[in-house]
Amino acid sequence: MSLIRNHTGFHLYPLSTGASDTYTWAGSDVATFNLKNVPIAVGDQAYYAYGINLTFTGSLVQAGGGGSIVDRQKLIRALIDSIELRNAWHGTPLSSRQIKGSMLPIVEFVGCGYQSSQRGPGEAVAANGTYNFRVNILIPLCVGLGPKPHHSAQLALFYKQAQLDINTAATSVLTGISAGSSFGTTTVRASLVMLPEKEIRLGPAVEWVDYQSSATSGQEQIILDSFGNKTGLSGVIPNAGVVWMGALTSVGGLPGSFTVDAVTRYSFPWRGQVEIRNIDAFLMMQLMAMGPARPDSNLANSNGSPDGYVNGFPYSQGGAIDIVNAGNTLANLLFFPMVTPAMDLELTKIQLGKGSQNYFLSGPSFSGTNHTLAQHLNSFDDSKREDAVKQIVDSGLAKTVIGQQTDLGWVPKLIRKNETIDPNKLRFIPFRLVRREPKRVMTPAAAIAARISAGGMRR
Repeated sequence: MSLIRNHTGFHLYPLSTGASDTYTWAGSDVATFNLKNVPIAVGDQAYYAYGINLTFTGSLVQAGGGGSIVDRQKLIRALIDSIELRNAWHGTPLSSRQIKGSMLPIVEFVGCGYQSSQRGPGEAVAANGTYNFRVNILIPLCVGLGPKPHHSAQLALFYKQAQLDINTAATSVLTGISAGSSFGTTTVRASLVMLPEKEIRLGPAVEWVDYQSSATSGQEQIILDSFGNKTGLSGVIPNAGVVWMGALTSVGGLPGSFTVDAVTRYSFPWRGQVEIRNIDAFLMMQLMAMGPARPDSNLANSNGSPDGYVNGFPYSQGGAIDIVNAGNTLANLLFFPMVTPAMDLELTKIQLGKGSQNYFLSGPSFSGTNHTLAQHLNSFDDSKREDAVKQIVDSGLAKTVIGQQTDLGWVPKLIRKNETIDPNKLRFIPFRLVRREPKRVMTPAAAIAARISAGGMRR
């Protein structure tokens, strides 16, 4: 994944659930993994938490003769109802209300920098039999895009009080996917993915938010209530940055209210997007933003060869179209792409969510609930940053990495290298903890004020 562009690799630490690091899967249950024992440093380097890797090892039994193919997306949905990472220093980075099992293929792929963490596994075919599987899911805790994705990772120290809850799916989810199927003995392990670095840094925090509103059949306007300000995090500045956003469909078990192939018209005033009827172009923008990242696919087109452009992300696995025989490239999309960051995303150039907004889609007969999934970037206010210093000092991490525990302050890490940053977005630059002398330390508010007074408001 793109997180290792500037480093040599990660360290992993096993998370415990009770007295073991292994949970045996059961339907409609909760597996709680604790992070209280994770190390905060190695030698004189601080640990940063990049994500949590989940490994499911087990078997799927097809029986009864009425089964259906079960691909990776369906398997994840049958194993996980939702996930939650709570009680961290900065709040609840992952909420069970926001992150459902059906959404994880989107969260993982986008959050890991437009690539999957696992080589594409095979499918459990419909025929009766027992099919062993090993599925890895990486739950990202930072923005995986851009040249410095590690700048949005938080210190492992900040997760010492946290718990990861995996709310397992009901057994009826699997039988609904494939009649007569069941899981054999299936176990789950969780590992915190960490990177050691020779500095103490506090960057913006990442959060996924699912904006929901009631859907009506004749609607065209979809509301984003408190856009940029719905959060489970604490001590963050209002109006979060929007890294990625898509309107979820009802394809692939997702909870959305429509399918993209029915959309005939779209506009989004917040984006400055005028009304347009060329809907295919938005799919092309998502594919172009992904760059060379294309997942392997074991599905074939009518020529007998795999077609990653058609069968891979952002389409639903197992339901992709055949581009040779069918011209509708909008069929079976997991979402309608609205904000599509590029591979070399600069966090100081992302758009801010500000108050309630609306976007407009015409064509579909909406039903159920509208779901608009967004990846937000949240910066901490001055009070929370000062509390971070206290946590860092009290834990002994400051002494370990910096060599002292007093007279410390934050300095913007990249302020001199970025001449064209909008002062309102300077808060998305990470701040580094340093000795007050000879460094000139400052709060984010002071840094913004200094840029404004110096005339540094160019975009």
